[in-house]
Amino acid sequence: MRAAFKTLRTHTNSSCAPDFVISKLDRAVGTRARSNQAPETYELPPDTVSEAIVNAIAHRDYASNASVQIMLFADRLEIWNSGELYPPLTAAALRKPHPSIPRNPLIAEPLFLTRYIERAGTGTLDMIELCRAAGLPPPRFRQEHGQVIQILRRPPPATAPVPAKVVGRSESGSGPNGA
Repeated sequence: MRAAFKTLRTHTNSSCAPDFVISKLDRAVGTRARSNQAPETYELPPDTVSEAIVNAIAHRDYASNASVQIMLFADRLEIWNSGELYPPLTAAALRKPHPSIPRNPLIAEPLFLTRYIERAGTGTLDMIELCRAAGLPPPRFRQEHGQVIQILRRPPPATAPVPAKVVGRSESGSGPNGA
């Protein structure tokens, strides 16, 4: 259990994993037209990223030597944790209201008391709603090889428009014959 709390402290201090991952995401900064603070919009909702990481820490199988893995790809963020969902939970069941079956109640309770967890059994539904509100596809949940995998799809990269070519002008800016 000591290792579990060491892992928890490592991932929940001021320089925590969610902050690090969020710092690697694309960010748009708006104008100060409505407030004295410029609004920031990230390509993935920060609360969704945080929820996915807290879920992985809270539900990880601490008897396993595998650690929580966070992998940021060009098109997605994947968060893996060791362990399997307890029956009757399935990956599909996480997409609708479901019971909370904490794998680690001794970790879930301090996470709840410190407000990393708001309500038991609602984290995946909150993630789905936050992605929907941001115009993103809902997170995917998988279970394979003794791991629970959460996948957040990143939006496609914005492409710069190709400037239109002006037909009939030379490089000097005069007519088609350079005159």
